[in-house]
Amino acid sequence: MKSVRLSSLVARKLWLGLGGLSILTGCSEAGSPTDLAKSTEAIVGAYTISGVVSTSSGPAAGVAVKLTGGDSRTAFSDSTGHYSIPGLGNAAYALVATASSTCASTSVNVGSLTGNVTINLGMTGSGCSTLVYVPGPTGPTGPVGPMGPIGPTGPAGVAGAIGPSGPAGSVGPVGPAGPMGAPGAPGAPGAAGPTGATGPAGTTGQASKVLFSTAEVTIAPGAEFQTVPGLDTTVDVPANSFVYLSLNGGLRLPFGGVDDVLESFLVIYVDGNPLFAGGARSVRVVGILNTEYYSIATLVPLSVGTHTITVRARGLGGSESAVIGGDTGTSTNAALSIMVLKQ
Repeated sequence: MKSVRLSSLVARKLWLGLGGLSILTGCSEAGSPTDLAKSTEAIVGAYTISGVVSTSSGPAAGVAVKLTGGDSRTAFSDSTGHYSIPGLGNAAYALVATASSTCASTSVNVGSLTGNVTINLGMTGSGCSTLVYVPGPTGPTGPVGPMGPIGPTGPAGVAGAIGPSGPAGSVGPVGPAGPMGAPGAPGAPGAAGPTGATGPAGTTGQASKVLFSTAEVTIAPGAEFQTVPGLDTTVDVPANSFVYLSLNGGLRLPFGGVDDVLESFLVIYVDGNPLFAGGARSVRVVGILNTEYYSIATLVPLSVGTHTITVRARGLGGSESAVIGGDTGTSTNAALSIMVLKQ
């Protein structure tokens, strides 16, 4: 263990000098041996600060431990990570362990040293990985583990010889009745009954068709309505009928980033008039999700005659343009189902 004790050596020399001066001047009130020992303890000190220097990997050898405050010392941890700074007086001290500029402990303050004290110094930092660590002693043997599972049963041994037959037992009780036998062949069919009354006639004029988008449309933030190609058609509506409209598809950001977004608005038009009630929907697509899928369904009472149906979309706001529509090979392909229901 190395320790630099500069201030203690100065203190001893100062004490010896004062003692010699007192003898030369013949002071008649010189202190007793007990008082002299107490004076030496106050200057040199009789207390020790010691401990272990370590990192998260264990005790560390050869680390400088610097003491400041009432005395200035530098000690080094030994091969077991221990350090010791003896001969300290009653004073305030600060203690820190430093292996390098990137491996050190936090400073530990001792307000007033009044006796021996143990201070363990834990160092942290990226440079601590290059230190020499002291392995700890081997721990005690752990308890015996639980018994393992029972092994598989061995093969059966050779059967012994058949013993002699025992005497015949008494007759047992009558067993339960057996199950019912299979059913016989079916009989001949009976005579046909009379024909029932004719039911009411069903409705006529029902019709349906499905349209798919044929090309993509780019929708920019704040842009006006654009027609989705392939979803415009006409439908003939008879009297007392409703038209069921269903629209499904996807809205995609081609180069979506984490913060990219587009707010869009999709509307089904009949004869150039938007179906805002039931035939419209706002869709918000975020870049990190890339594609947002939508679905619209509504039932519309239309007058007798031919009607034109289209699908349009526009961008409301956001930071990136998106595409809608596309052919059947794209994730944004849109499908418009139309059914005419006669009452």
